[in-house]
Amino acid sequence: MDQVTYSITIIWGTEGEETKTYTFKTLEELEAFRDGVHESNGWWEYEIKEEQDDQGAYEDAMESQANANTIWGDAEDDNYDGDK
Repeated sequence: MDQVTYSITIIWGTEGEETKTYTFKTLEELEAFRDGVHESNGWWEYEIKEEQDDQGAYEDAMESQANANTIWGDAEDDNYDGDK
C-alpha cells in the first residue's frame, strides 16, 4: 500500500508572482503549515524570539537564523520598487 501524502499549492505575491506546491506526510502537518501561512499574511519579515522543545534544542538551532529570515527569501530586493 502506498503512503498517502497531502499537498497544498499556494500562489505567492500580490500579483501572483510565484506558484509553489508543498507536500506533507500527514494532514496535521498540512493544516499547521496552512495556519502558519494564514497567520503570516500581510507581514514581510519575521524574527523568531524563542522556540524550544523540552531539551532546548530548537532555541540553539534557530539563534543564528533569527534575524536573517524573510517571507520573500533571498530575492526580496530583486523586485522591490520602494515606496513610490
